[in-house]
Amino acid sequence: MSSNTKSILLLVVTLLLGIVIGVLLMGPLFRSRYHELGRMMHPERFGHMLVESIQPVDDDQLDRILELLDRRGEQLQEMIGRHRRDMAEALDSMLEELRPLLEDEQWERIQRRIGHLKRLHERGKRPPPGVPYGHPPGR
Repeated sequence: MSSNTKSILLLVVTLLLGIVIGVLLMGPLFRSRYHELGRMMHPERFGHMLVESIQPVDDDQLDRILELLDRRGEQLQEMIGRHRRDMAEALDSMLEELRPLLEDEQWERIQRRIGHLKRLHERGKRPPPGVPYGHPPGR
């Protein structure tokens, strides 16, 4: 084997090793960030996270903060619920317009993909619209 071939082989092996290490490191990092985002989207956890960040100085301040989070949390959850319903209606409308343009096989692929996305969303166990912000644990 010539030195040129050895150099190219070493370069390719190094590149592949870098890709494998990168993939292995990105998985946990992505899951961690996705988990944190999911925590923020859940109203009770979001309120708790805010209270932890604020670190109220006394019970009176904590009570006022919780009252505000409860009141505004309900409003935000209603807005999120409306947005989700509007997005679902827009998607349904788009699919109705798209259906006549597609062959059966294309339509089946779209249906499978949408079904997969719905299952992923259901596994996320997001709270239903209208769930108010809760009090932090132990309160």
